[in-house]
Amino acid sequence: MMMRDGYSKELACGTIASTGTLGILVPPSIMLVMMGDRIGVSVGDLFLGAVFPGLMLAAFYVAYILIIGFTRADMAPVSDDAEPISMRVIFSALRAALPTAGLIIAVLGSIFMGIATPTEASGVGALGATLLAAMRGRLTLDVLRSVGRETTKTTAFIFALIICATAFSLVLRGLGGDELIERASPACHLALTAS
Repeated sequence: MMMRDGYSKELACGTIASTGTLGILVPPSIMLVMMGDRIGVSVGDLFLGAVFPGLMLAAFYVAYILIIGFTRADMAPVSDDAEPISMRVIFSALRAALPTAGLIIAVLGSIFMGIATPTEASGVGALGATLLAAMRGRLTLDVLRSVGRETTKTTAFIFALIICATAFSLVLRGLGGDELIERASPACHLALTAS
């Protein structure tokens, strides 16, 4: 869409690539859930530790894009059919985002305040999303089938990652790779300090 509206390729690609990195940092991040399980740290604590840096990074991205938009209008042109920004447009956008923001706050807030575990909070989130879809008249049998299919795919991907990582570590240890890495570490350190 950005390319269609005349945005520069650099700004469009940079925006997508940089905001894509926020997915692993801003809760609910699957990467943080898996990392918490593997290193034995509370997922709620990881979420709490990642929220502020993620929001700060997002604010920096928005500020950068706004600065580019104001200083280099050729890189981020405003389309001719764009509605001018007014208080009505801002309130309309806020009103549309309020239910989703409330759901996010309810899920993450219950984790941060220790009311619910991440698993219990995910159930609250699923129920809230279902209720929001029903209130907007978008909850149909096709939607439920699609959600079930996508949930099954995501779960299968996560389990495939866990199985492959476990198999890799078993093969690495079975062939003595961990000992090789351990022996190579001091030699690499000496070589780097000598040069």
